[in-house]
Amino acid sequence: MNRKLKKIVLLVLILFISIGFAVLTANLSLTTNLSFRENTWDVHFENAEVMDSSTALNNSVTLDTNNKTSISFETTLAKPSDYIDFSFYVVNNGTIDAQLNSITTTLTTEQQEYITYNITYDLDNTAVANNDYLYRGQSRKINVHFEYKYDVENFYSGEAISPTITFKYIQPQSSNTTVWNYEYSGTEQYFIVPKTGTYKLEVWGSQGGVYDASVYGGYGGYSTGKIVLNKNNVLNIVVGGQGKVLITGDARKDAYGGYNGGGDTSSGMNDRIVTGGGGATHIALEKGELYELEPKTDKVIIVAGGGSGAWKMINANYQEVLGHGGGYIGNSGKSKNFGGYNELIVSGGTQNGPGALGQKFGSFGKAAVNISASGFCGAGGGWYGGNSKTYGAGGGSGYIGYSDLTDKIMYCYDCQESTSEDDETNIKTRSTTNVSSTPTSNYAKMGNGFARITFIG
Repeated sequence: MNRKLKKIVLLVLILFISIGFAVLTANLSLTTNLSFRENTWDVHFENAEVMDSSTALNNSVTLDTNNKTSISFETTLAKPSDYIDFSFYVVNNGTIDAQLNSITTTLTTEQQEYITYNITYDLDNTAVANNDYLYRGQSRKINVHFEYKYDVENFYSGEAISPTITFKYIQPQSSNTTVWNYEYSGTEQYFIVPKTGTYKLEVWGSQGGVYDASVYGGYGGYSTGKIVLNKNNVLNIVVGGQGKVLITGDARKDAYGGYNGGGDTSSGMNDRIVTGGGGATHIALEKGELYELEPKTDKVIIVAGGGSGAWKMINANYQEVLGHGGGYIGNSGKSKNFGGYNELIVSGGTQNGPGALGQKFGSFGKAAVNISASGFCGAGGGWYGGNSKTYGAGGGSGYIGYSDLTDKIMYCYDCQESTSEDDETNIKTRSTTNVSSTPTSNYAKMGNGFARITFIG
């Protein structure tokens, strides 16, 4: 639904001069020319899916594709303690900030004796609440959990329960927001500058795919800097996604890399666990995933590289040493405890290319794709993506070379630091052993990527 916002400003100047003579008068008038900017209101649902369930019976999800403002989920809860977890993104593709005015459900008091539910944000598991903001260009993933209470005194014997949850978003009257957060959504997001001033940009790349504590992808890097922006400037934000996991079986399958350049991989062997590489996170003045901006690299402001995927032979102590992402050179990957392959090194991305060592080579904005029958793990995406080879893959590089970016630096996990005295400002990199799934300044990133914009003044 489109809505024109009309801001009416009346400037009236009345000057009356009286000096005692009726014939001496002066009438002054001021005419103000008002113009209006076209705005759009577009808050809707995307990417609805069932995440987990205690039962395989009748699980389904349907998104109304006409206006994307309604979703239907269906499941069968057969006994106490059965549950279903489903998720969706609420997306603000309009040019106006939105605020959650109310969130309601039609569950009756009687039904709540049998059913418990909670509605939380995926990023930090906090409850969705009234007055939460959904900024223009922002997407947020929401999880909903319904459960047949385990401690009911009697089984539910009524008709099927069909509760409706209603999210009502409105235009806020005013906003004093100074921090805007952008989590992974698998789509492009954007930020419209609300007022001229200095802004701090922070981006975290995503981790490669994780199977368990012994098979986990390299961590994403962190990049930050400050920039002066003018009101109504538009920044395009693409948050990287974590690589996927594949436990190989009878037939060859692919383990896909994360959104925004993470490297795909696969294996035709049935004794491997392999994971895809993590995608990069970037902010630019042009739309598109990072690889699409190769002809317009001068429009890219900042990038945080993604980490490589991982691999392991089932029931054997053979696995990759990780290629963590970020920094001016992404970490190299190599194999561990695999006979003659112990010293096999595979390059991460650099500032000028994909690095020298590998079998499959990354490119601008994209990690190497290794989907040969002997492929084992995906590389990380970045300014330049990492390379890949049997038994190893590198991480993607970060970028802070945009000329108007100041106070800039990159951090990456256990990586090569910059030492150049000529131009360390544009490649300034520091190593860290701090890592968190919650986006934290100067920390490497577990899980999906993230972006944050903060108004400084």
